[in-house]
Order: sequence, then structure tokens, then C-alpha cells
Amino acid sequence: MLFIFFALPFAVFAVLSGGGGLPHWTMPAWFCLAPLAGIGLALWWEQGKRWLISLFLAIQGTLVAVGLTLVMTAGYPIANQMKSNPLADLYGWRSASTLANLLVKELGT
Repeated sequence: MLFIFFALPFAVFAVLSGGGGLPHWTMPAWFCLAPLAGIGLALWWEQGKRWLISLFLAIQGTLVAVGLTLVMTAGYPIANQMKSNPLADLYGWRSASTLANLLVKELGT
């Protein structure tokens, strides 16, 4: 029952995105699933599986370090050939900004 309670926000965001949403829109649902991870960690701690918790922390730390390195160095070398900004949004913001600039010039403000 607890799983259904915390999985509901994720399901709602996933269904409502309909393939046209941005990747970060489901983040509130993932945040709502965090208590389930806490319950799992507490169970592992009680069962004496501290080595497994340490392993997952090491993996998570490595993933964070690799991700931070990729962001700070503008991605892997091939990414520089594919696009100018690896952090740029891929959902039409460039054309929207061009149109907005044209409208500003047209209105004279």
C-alpha cells in the first residue's frame, strides 16, 4: 500500500507528459519515491547488509563525480562535434528565442 501511495505521483507525471514533456518534469515524482528508498536502507541496515549500502554509496558517488566532470568539461569529445552547448534544451527554445527577438524588434520596445 505504501508503494502505491508514493508511486502515484510518478505515474501521474509519466502519463501527463505524453512524450512531449521535458526530462526534469518527473522529478517531483522521484522525490516522492525517496521515502521508499529510506525504508529499504533501514531494512538493509537492520539485516546487517552495511556492505551493500557502502557499495551503493560508492557507485552513487562515482556516478556523481563522473556527471560533474562531464558537465564541467562540456561533455565527452564527440559531444563538441554534435552541438555547441551540451546543456542546451533540445525542445525548440532556439527557434522560440529567435521568434521572440523578431517580435521585440517588430514592437519597437
